[in-house]
Amino acid sequence: QHQAMLYTVLVIGISTVVALYVGAFDFLFSQVIKFVVDTF
Repeated sequence: QHQAMLYTVLVIGISTVVALYVGAFDFLFSQVIKFVVDTF
């Protein structure tokens, strides 16, 4: 029971980190594209 709870928390934590990482990467990528489009 304790082990299952631990794994659940771990999975939620990893999912959150991955979601933030992907979101940040997507935001940066969008900004770069916007910058390039505005420049040329």
